[in-house]
Amino acid sequence: MSIAKQFVDVELVTHIVEHRAFNGKCSCCGKKFEASLPQNLINPVTYGDNLKAMTVLLSTEGCVSVNRIKNMIKELTDGNISISEGTIVNWLAEMSGKTDSGLNEIKKALLANLVNHKDETPIDVGMGLAWLHVLSNDKATYYHVDAKRGKAADEAMGVLPLYKNVLVHDHLSSLIHLPCEHAECNAHILRYLKAAKELQKRDWADDMAALLVSAHRETLASGQKRSLPLKRVRFYEKEYDRILEAGEKEFKADPSPLKDYNDDDMKLLRRLKRYKRDHLLFLTRQEVPFDNNLAERDLRMIKTKQKVSGCFRSLKGAQIFAAIKSVLSTAKKNGQNLFIKLKTLGV
Repeated sequence: MSIAKQFVDVELVTHIVEHRAFNGKCSCCGKKFEASLPQNLINPVTYGDNLKAMTVLLSTEGCVSVNRIKNMIKELTDGNISISEGTIVNWLAEMSGKTDSGLNEIKKALLANLVNHKDETPIDVGMGLAWLHVLSNDKATYYHVDAKRGKAADEAMGVLPLYKNVLVHDHLSSLIHLPCEHAECNAHILRYLKAAKELQKRDWADDMAALLVSAHRETLASGQKRSLPLKRVRFYEKEYDRILEAGEKEFKADPSPLKDYNDDDMKLLRRLKRYKRDHLLFLTRQEVPFDNNLAERDLRMIKTKQKVSGCFRSLKGAQIFAAIKSVLSTAKKNGQNLFIKLKTLGV
């Protein structure tokens, strides 16, 4: 019988190498000698790729503020490395400038994919507000920061106007008219249906929520296929129509003088009726998900970033973050080591 135990630790070693080059003239023959320094030593102090990659990783993946990164590096190296916040900001800008080829590959991957997810969220930039847009799937992520939301920002991303396959989204008005197939996020619809039941007391909303949940469970239970037999699809489509028809009758029969045809419950009913195909596409297309949770997960990190680090100092700073984060998120989804990825890009 043998017993095996392991002791694991990390040792941080700071390497500081000083290079000196001497120039002079031979006292005997008068020949001049000029020594040269390594070509990578451009400035009086040159920092290595390991330090740069670690710093960029802490900022983008770790969501650590520039000031805290500066202090952490000083503490971890026992005061031997003391860099300014400006230097860290320059490294981030340098890294962003080297992501062009990676971003182009991400865009190509998104254009070729059968299903992509789109979402956006507001972010604080200096004294104003901007929007972080994400277009992603399970293998690629593309972040885009824009001062605007809507059509102009979607076009600036450079992918959506050319995309022809299925786009999953939250019924954003700028996306509805894009020349692709659409799939609505049913997770949002379930929340709206819950509100219609609780606020306007609509029974049809409860029935529709139960129908969508049942359909989702049945597609999940179907395993790898994830699409239902035609008979079951027809059943859910008929029930969908029946519930909406019952909802209209319920509204007309409501004796309340406060009922409003333009209230949220009736807007929701009309939306479900008009975009029926988009809401039920997951029944017939195995690659189409029930919700837009993937895009929401990809945006979650920006909330963490702002809680930990505060707002971005400028729109440019946010765009730098988005470019680097696009490459890192895509690398993570493909099982790549993020530290090595940054070094490979030549930080």
